[in-house]
Amino acid sequence: AFLLFGSVEGGPSTAVMKAAIATNVPFFGPIAGPPGLRRPHQPLVFPVRAEHREEFRALIAHGKSLGLQRVALFHADTAVGREHLANVELLAGQAQMAFGGGAPFKGDISEAQLDATVAALSQRQVDLVINHGSAGIYERLIRRAKAANSRIQFWGVNSGSASLAAALGPLGQGMVFSQVVPNPRVGKSPLVRRFQAAMRQAAPAAPLTYGALEGYMTATALVTVLRATGPKLSRASLLGTLGRFEADLGGVNLRYRTGDHTGSSFVDLALVGRDGRFVQ
Repeated sequence: AFLLFGSVEGGPSTAVMKAAIATNVPFFGPIAGPPGLRRPHQPLVFPVRAEHREEFRALIAHGKSLGLQRVALFHADTAVGREHLANVELLAGQAQMAFGGGAPFKGDISEAQLDATVAALSQRQVDLVINHGSAGIYERLIRRAKAANSRIQFWGVNSGSASLAAALGPLGQGMVFSQVVPNPRVGKSPLVRRFQAAMRQAAPAAPLTYGALEGYMTATALVTVLRATGPKLSRASLLGTLGRFEADLGGVNLRYRTGDHTGSSFVDLALVGRDGRFVQ
């Protein structure tokens, strides 16, 4: 294999990263945001999308701007979930927002345990919860909170955002989600306009989703890097290109340096409207 490309979600992408390191094959464009893909620095891993830490930063800043005072993280009870919790605590401090701690969960969490989580968050005077982990479990938590007439705001990262908003229906109205690509239905940038044209040609009946645009952006980034490397491709020449590379993908900037594989730092916020669609 010349390179590995386009793994989806954190767990599989982390596993692919380990295989890439073991076989010395570059791994480009994991569609995932866990911190382990970037820290400690991985010389063979080249993410394109922004990481979850930057999504948390944007959500916390927006909450602070609206007057919300205490943020907590609903997170998977895993090592990665605890890394995210540490990041949220750090980011809350930087934003001068109170930190309400974490609410860890396992895959078999019961409705009674979710009710206890809602009660604990209320007792800590948390007014904003953001999530990392299962969108299905987060949906259940939000439903239990709404049933208890909780006034806590529940916001989320991009992972599973479309399915979560659809599943919640009217209960999702007003939720804020971070997104790592622009709105795919609004052609304000060249990247989105090219994506829309490609979708009309390839799959005219398919919906224009954030996930589809992220895949298109990631593929665009790969092709841009390959073209910059030239016709005599080798792993060495590819890594040489990526050692100092910058490109505008059409409204989303991409950047790599030796020792710094940031990729894109683009994060946008989207509000769930009355019909369950995302609006800016």
